[in-house]
Amino acid sequence: MLLVVTGRLQAQRARDWAPADRVVVGDFSFVRAVASGLDRLYVVGALGIMMNRPLEQRWEGPYSPPDPGMLDRVFMAQVDPIDQSLWMVTSNAWLNFQPALQLWSSGSVPGNVRAMAIDEADPAGGIRISTSAGWYRVASGSQVAVPSGPPARPLRPATVQDALAANPSLRSNVAYTLRDARGRSTTFTCAAPSPDGLGWYLGTSGSGLLFIRPGDATPERQSFGLTGDKVGALYSSPGGVWVATDRTDRIDAAVTYLTSDLVTSTTLAGGATLGLGYTQVRRMTAMNRSLFLATDAGVTQLEVASGRTHFFGAGGSMPDPRTNTVIGRRGTVLVGTARGLSRITDTLTVVRLAPTFLEPVLALETEGDSIWIGTPSGLLLLPPEAKLPGRTPGLAASASLRGAVVAIAWLGDTLVALTTDQLLWRMPATDEWTLGPMLSSILGRLRVFTLFEDGFFVAGERGLAYAGLRTPPQRPLLGAEHPGVIRDLIVEDGYLWEATDRGLVRWRIDAIMP
Repeated sequence: MLLVVTGRLQAQRARDWAPADRVVVGDFSFVRAVASGLDRLYVVGALGIMMNRPLEQRWEGPYSPPDPGMLDRVFMAQVDPIDQSLWMVTSNAWLNFQPALQLWSSGSVPGNVRAMAIDEADPAGGIRISTSAGWYRVASGSQVAVPSGPPARPLRPATVQDALAANPSLRSNVAYTLRDARGRSTTFTCAAPSPDGLGWYLGTSGSGLLFIRPGDATPERQSFGLTGDKVGALYSSPGGVWVATDRTDRIDAAVTYLTSDLVTSTTLAGGATLGLGYTQVRRMTAMNRSLFLATDAGVTQLEVASGRTHFFGAGGSMPDPRTNTVIGRRGTVLVGTARGLSRITDTLTVVRLAPTFLEPVLALETEGDSIWIGTPSGLLLLPPEAKLPGRTPGLAASASLRGAVVAIAWLGDTLVALTTDQLLWRMPATDEWTLGPMLSSILGRLRVFTLFEDGFFVAGERGLAYAGLRTPPQRPLLGAEHPGVIRDLIVEDGYLWEATDRGLVRWRIDAIMP
């Protein structure tokens, strides 16, 4: 009797992008499962899978499943001995990933999954799954799990206990080993022997992936991916990007440098006591070899070389700790807060600008010594020495030009503002302002944009698209193409990088341009 209804998980799906065109990078501080084969090691995170080839000393991936959340509940994995694909199980389902074909398949099983195994007596027979309803088998390439007897010669996934038994000295150092960047305790979640037999890999619930060699007492931390999924801000750097993530109940805030090929990462998490000092990050810029982060708790300065931090919070010349934006210009950092704006000088002195101006500042840009300010009531200009910002005559001429401005940028000598509905721009050398086509009807309420060639990638609540000053959204990417709400965008090294509250997306620009 066939008991299993199977096929792909019925979540909303993204289209089947080639891995080079669309990659989702997520949190690998919590490792769901690890599994080793003849020449590879698989590492399963919440949003993707990394593959290590020890003999070639390189990482590949991450590989993103077509269905959001497909890997969320994976707790065990095993490599198929025939095709070296990866089998995974959740509490009531199975998944298979074949990297050579970039093929994902999945299905459900009755009852609660207890264990999985390969039958050494029938290695080409696929995976065996033990559940509270009995044993089931899924053959390679099949979409259906069928009832079966238990494996005659079961080969089961390695366990944490196997790793501890192979490395007795590790037991005495567990309390020291299982600490995150803030010194808090984590746990081992999974283990697998190295494909080359030179050690063991151990996954953790907050310390990422560890590797230990025989006889060593302390494992090495393996660095790849991010340390959190809630990506709030991006900053481009030659050859890669800086990625700032939020603090959650489980993971501290962090800033990670990712190379454009996604295989090398460096994470900075601040001091052991305060970390980076914030819960939510909104924008990021750089000045004098430091990153400056606009956060819900003020501005955090992070020295890239040393990892040291300095905090600019409430009081003094910072009008409000709730900062919305930062930009670096002419050796200083302009800061927009929930109640006015300030400047951080190159000597790290905070200077209040327009002290009686108390509106929320959502976006900033400069023109010479003047400052353009995006606010909920429109675009304002603060000339040098002025006590208050105001509207230019061209902006004051029509109520239609006074919508909330959430981002500002230069397109050559044309100043462009992003409202919650459309682009607004000023003709060069004039005070004549023009509103572009309505973008929010397709993309939803607009949030952020980034310059590329003679137009912008624009993101709203529903997705993103490329648009020119006078052209509507072209080839929009909506819905399930994005793992979460888009919070920031940048272009670097031929890619569009997208920060979401469910991971970082790297798009190959040539694949998504109209």
